[in-house]
Amino acid sequence: GLAALFEEAGNCMYSIPQIFGPPLLAFVALVIFIAFWVSVVVCLSTATIPGVKPLLNVASIQENAPTEPKNGATLQKTFKLAEYQEFHYTKYMLWVYLVALIWVSEFIFAASQLCLAGAVALWYFRKPTDSPVCDSMSKLVKYHLGSVAKGSFLITIFKIPRLILTYLYAKFKSASGNGNGMADCLLKCCICCFWCLEKFIRYLNHNAYTVIAIESINFCPAAGVAWKAIWTHVVSVATINGIGDFVLFLGKLAVAGICGFVALLML
Repeated sequence: GLAALFEEAGNCMYSIPQIFGPPLLAFVALVIFIAFWVSVVVCLSTATIPGVKPLLNVASIQENAPTEPKNGATLQKTFKLAEYQEFHYTKYMLWVYLVALIWVSEFIFAASQLCLAGAVALWYFRKPTDSPVCDSMSKLVKYHLGSVAKGSFLITIFKIPRLILTYLYAKFKSASGNGNGMADCLLKCCICCFWCLEKFIRYLNHNAYTVIAIESINFCPAAGVAWKAIWTHVVSVATINGIGDFVLFLGKLAVAGICGFVALLML
């Protein structure tokens, strides 16, 4: 089954060379979004509002009055210094943009995955089309942007608490040295649980996007169909995924080894 799967994947890549386009477009969109996000965060971090700061108790010499004031009093003048003060509301806006960074990044990746799934579905079921990738992208823009947004938002919901707990764990550990063993264990367990939930939702989303590309239904019914299919064939799915991930891992090692060998020869 796995050999047939890889054979069909090779035939698909050979028949649709344009299938490499959506990942490249996703990469370009992600770079543009990150550049925009960084510029907005820099503007928010440096945003200030004009204010006035009074300078009190500044002694001055009255013009045309060379003598001291009567009764031993001292002439005082108050100067107002104009300065730009920190705008506290920008801190809350930074949190909003942090959530937007995660959500939009996941949205871009999900859109690329759904576009690939749609192109492969059009090719596999031999549907009449001149360009499966272009047709898949047009269907994504017309009908399935809401499903992509919902799936990416689910991943964001589980990723943000994990990042917050990881940050708190690092802060507590750096502040208290060795730290409390029980608190460290609880934080690690919570981080691990959120990580597992995030991986499960991500895997379910991948299969839901495939169902959406094949049947053109909404996200929630597609997720139900995908979950039922996974649960019904759990042993076969686990076996194929395990062996497939191992083969892909060997491919990554081979690519890394070849690149390292070529770099060594060049040096």
